[in-house]
Amino acid sequence: MVNGGSATLNYDTQTMYCTGVAPSTDPPSPFMITYSDVDPINGIITVEAYEPGGAFIPIMNGGDPTSFFDVFFVPIDVDKPHLSTVQVTGEMYAQVGMGYTQISTFPGVTQNLIGTPHTSSGYFLIDSEEEWAESLSSGHVHPMVELEWMDYMEQWSMYREEGTEPYPLNEFRPASLYVYGGGGGYSYPKMPGLSWHGERRIRRKEITPAPGNMIICWIRI
Repeated sequence: MVNGGSATLNYDTQTMYCTGVAPSTDPPSPFMITYSDVDPINGIITVEAYEPGGAFIPIMNGGDPTSFFDVFFVPIDVDKPHLSTVQVTGEMYAQVGMGYTQISTFPGVTQNLIGTPHTSSGYFLIDSEEEWAESLSSGHVHPMVELEWMDYMEQWSMYREEGTEPYPLNEFRPASLYVYGGGGGYSYPKMPGLSWHGERRIRRKEITPAPGNMIICWIRI
């Protein structure tokens, strides 16, 4: 039960801008905005809102959340789909005498899909040196780390069909990825692609592969 509060929102000024703050109308907010400020340079929004009569309002969540206020954003580039994040920190208050006592905070993060919707596909194609380089530099393609491999193996074992062979014994090794530009020659492929340097062991001052099966993986997100 609260009768007021304040919130600070941080948003990405490179992807969208704020056009205003107003009391919620759907559903109607029981709170009145007493102060709001939008800093378009740093992407900071500050809002204070209180119940006009000082009545205590139950805070609901889930499918029927309590509405405090609405914030309106406009994307800068609607033709380029991207993900933008709004971080929220706030304080709720209960009135005691002539002042207010902080009783709880409510941090949160929302992720907003911006841009014209596109039909998704379960398949993707990377077939040029430029596409591989962009995927690697942007982080959409990255080498798998050991914790990700352990999680993958756990799921693989959990959903393995009865009667199928277990995964071969192996040793996970981290890898450094780089782009192969293609061109062929000797036994090298003609098409561009992704290659990697796996971790190796040093023996007698010579670099030789470690014995046994090694696993090196990369992920496309």
